[in-house]
Amino acid sequence: MGYNNIHQLLEKYWEGDTTLQEEKQLKDFFNHAKVPTELKEYQPLFQYFEYESQLKLDNDFEDRLMAQLDNNTATIVPLLTRNSTYVMLRRIAAIALLIFSIGYGVTYYQSNASKPTTIALEDLTEEERLQFEQAKAALVFASEKLNRGASLAATGVVKVHKSTEKIRK
Repeated sequence: MGYNNIHQLLEKYWEGDTTLQEEKQLKDFFNHAKVPTELKEYQPLFQYFEYESQLKLDNDFEDRLMAQLDNNTATIVPLLTRNSTYVMLRRIAAIALLIFSIGYGVTYYQSNASKPTTIALEDLTEEERLQFEQAKAALVFASEKLNRGASLAATGVVKVHKSTEKIRK
């Protein structure tokens, strides 16, 4: 089977247009043939399908499961009722913690309110400006790569969505 045929079958597979026989051809190719490096990323998917199709449940699986469930129902312990004093103490502790946190936040904000929070670019030394420009360039580079990755991921999600929609029809 030619690699071009495999590429065409993969495209049909992602679109959800393959027949059962074509899917079997894909499974056979990825499970038995030497797979080229550009198609290696798809091999674990089809190997997983093959592995899952080999799994069989015992005939008595359901009986064993139900027996285990019946045995476990006898060991269920009822929940303990909580003492109202204990619950009240927890509520008081939570309120005290909340008041303390608010008070600490207000004093921290008031003590730092008079400090300047911004630095002008003119106040930086030449070395600090160079470091700023390098950091800015690195962040722009990372942002472009993340946007490209998000775009590729969105394309993959659209393909999966289309194939699931065709399966549901």
